[in-house]
Amino acid sequence: MSDVEKENQLLMVSQVMATRQTILPKRLIEPGPSAVEIEKLFLAASTAPDHDLINPWRFLVIPAHK
Repeated sequence: MSDVEKENQLLMVSQVMATRQTILPKRLIEPGPSAVEIEKLFLAASTAPDHDLINPWRFLVIPAHK
């Protein structure tokens, strides 16, 4: 990865972190993430630090029809 690519990636991650927000379940609307997107989210979440040692991770996927 070139220095320019690294800088672009750092900028993107910084922007995502700076603009993150909580979205309460009652405010979620369809469409939800696809199965591929969910898999990517799980992979990213599994790399997050676990300072409170609450492993193993637990994820709950609620189908649209529920």
